[in-house]
This record gives sequence, structure tokens and C-alpha cells, in this order.
Amino acid sequence: MRQGVSADTCKTMLAFALLLVIEVAAQNPGQPFTACDSEQLQRCQGVFNDYLQIDGNIKVLRHSLPRSLNVLTYDKLRAAIEYKIGSEQESGMMKTCDGFKYYKTCYNSRNDYANCANNPLGLIIDQNGNAEKYRNQVKVFNYRTATGISPAAAFGYTKIFNQFDFSCGAGYGEFMNNADCASTVFLNGVSDMRKCDDNLAQSISKDSNPVNTCAYIEVAKECYMTIFSKSCPGRNEVAWWGCNYERVGTQTNYPQCDQIFCTYTDPGRR
Repeated sequence: MRQGVSADTCKTMLAFALLLVIEVAAQNPGQPFTACDSEQLQRCQGVFNDYLQIDGNIKVLRHSLPRSLNVLTYDKLRAAIEYKIGSEQESGMMKTCDGFKYYKTCYNSRNDYANCANNPLGLIIDQNGNAEKYRNQVKVFNYRTATGISPAAAFGYTKIFNQFDFSCGAGYGEFMNNADCASTVFLNGVSDMRKCDDNLAQSISKDSNPVNTCAYIEVAKECYMTIFSKSCPGRNEVAWWGCNYERVGTQTNYPQCDQIFCTYTDPGRR
């Protein structure tokens, strides 16, 4: 099974996730952010993991958790999901999307789902509206929020489920029509995708100007498009799918970047 994101990626993801929190809060003064219901989150993650049969027995932060693949181990959760799609192709994507449906409808309401799986702030802010719990000034990666979930974990977790909105929605048909090739990226192109992630994280970490964030997201989605294009030459729809797989997952957390799109030319319409 493929490896998750690197420690360096986690650290840089943490940096720009923190910027996200500051930016959103600044743009919405006085707006209350509803915290994720941790009981619903745990229950629904269990529904998802059980359906896909992807759970294992590991410890997180020195505590044994009922469900090992969750927001705190989002990188391992992503690895398990993408490996399933890569190894099982059409059936893997079909089952993953069914699991996503069960996960989504497991929550008491659409808002409860959004607070846990769409908006990283819902995972960072506790029921009292507090965000920061403590910060180790020497080891920034040890930063924990009031909920015990780091901004990097919150960002990485919500990206997974934001991507499902595309891969199990508008992108579902294109993937299924090209699963024989597109699925191979999740087996053979994993390190390349993680490089795209690394570059995006490092760029935003080094440049906190929100004006430039959208340009970095443009580069990231082009990076993904190139990976899928090289894996499936001549299949423009696969390149389009790979582009959107990254774009939707990342762009949702940066609403100011709403003018980023992915396009492809259908050879049959030339």
C-alpha cells in the first residue's frame, strides 16, 4: 500500500491551514462557526470504514481509538481509500462512493455533515467557540487546537471528503468509463501526487499573501492533470478528471479562488 504524506508536507500543510483559519475569521468577523459533533464524527467514520473494510488496529496520540482511520490519521485514511480505488478499479470506486453516501447520510443533518467533513474550522473550534489550546513554540507540528485536532489534520481530512463531492458526483461517469487506466494512478502515481501536494504546501507556507494563493492552486491542479495525462495518454477526459480531483479538494477551502477551472477537449467533437 502506498505511503501517506511526508512529515515535511504535514508541517507546511499546518502552516497554511493556520493561515486559512485566520483569513476566514478575518473575512467573517462576528460569524459563529459551528463545531463538529465529535460523537457523530466518530460514528459516521465507523460506518464508512466498516463498509469499505479498510480499518486497522493502530494507536493515535498514545490513545487507542475505537476507529483507527479517522481525522487524526487522515493520511492513512487517504492511503487506504486511494489504494482501494487503484486496486479494485470500477468496483473500488463504486464501493467508495456508496460508503461516502452512507457516511454523509449518517449525520443527523446536512449541516452536521458540513461542520465535520467540509469545513476545517468545524474540526478546530470546540463547542465553546475556542480554537487554540496550546502551542509548542519550538516544535510547531505539536500545535494542538481546543479539540485536539491540528489544523493540518482538519485541512487534510476535509480535503478527502470535498474530493468525494467531485469523484462521486460530476466526475463519476468519466472515471468509470476510464477506470482501467485512471485507477493505475492510485497505484503507480502516488509519489507524484504527493510531490504536487508538497509543492503546494511549501508555496503557501512561504508566501502568506492570500492574493497569490489562487495561483498556487492553479499550479497544483495542473500538476495533477499532468500526472493523469501521462498515465493515460490520449484520454483527455482522464486528465480533466485528475485536474478536478485536486481542484475541488483544495479550492473548497479557499472560497476566494472561485475562478479556477479544469477543461478538456472531447476528441469526438472536433
